[in-house]
Amino acid sequence: WPSSDKHHALMVANHPPLSPKGAFTLELWLKAKPELASSSTAYLVDKKYASQNDYQLLLVAPDKSGARRVQLNLGFGQDSDAFFTNPVAFTPDKWHHLACTYDGAGTARFFLNGSSLGMMKRQGRGAISPGVHPLCIGDRVGSNYGGFAGYLDEVRITNVAQDFSPASISMTMDRKTWIRGEPSPGIDLEIRNKTSAEMKNARLTISGLANKTPSVTVPELAKNGTFAHSIPFDTMLRPDTYEVKARLELATVPPVEIEETIDRKSTRL
Repeated sequence: WPSSDKHHALMVANHPPLSPKGAFTLELWLKAKPELASSSTAYLVDKKYASQNDYQLLLVAPDKSGARRVQLNLGFGQDSDAFFTNPVAFTPDKWHHLACTYDGAGTARFFLNGSSLGMMKRQGRGAISPGVHPLCIGDRVGSNYGGFAGYLDEVRITNVAQDFSPASISMTMDRKTWIRGEPSPGIDLEIRNKTSAEMKNARLTISGLANKTPSVTVPELAKNGTFAHSIPFDTMLRPDTYEVKARLELATVPPVEIEETIDRKSTRL
């Protein structure tokens, strides 16, 4: 679709374990054909179709540069929600590892070749609702069809929200709401090397602190080594909710970027 309304997919019969009861991870390897550039929406995995249940993973239609958003649609029984990334380019004839995780409590994360593609939160959401559709790999369950112009391999669903990054960022604080002008102890960060090799030449950038975007050089970290850093937060900002984002850039081949966010509120007395 729209060139030809034909189904081309691997169909797996409906079975209870295919509908995770809480947190889960959906991952696969994909290699796009050059023809993907001229196709519209491309469905990778679908068990949701026209229902309010289960899940659906797709690449939305490309923008003018040819990049596409990765979108995860989840059904919660009475309604559904969409989680998506910023536009990303998939190089033709090259294998990419794509993964999305859902924590069973409203937060979805996306990874491409170990790099973070972002995170989205939907307040008040819980586990997905199980449906009756078969699991469809490479297309959507029903018409209008929109298969993926390329190859898919090692499609896996696991009932845990996995982390595919070679390092992790944790952000903690004693509370998230502050009276304007109140002294703030800041946000504590910890970087952890999750690989068996030394982590070298890593750079940490923090955004969301008013007009400041400080950059920190992370020291070399051995296996399971950690680095702690504290971020001051200006509570004189006007009352609002501020998203503070930490981005860790690793000097690997290819480069890897990892992100973590936390919300802080400044309120009037």
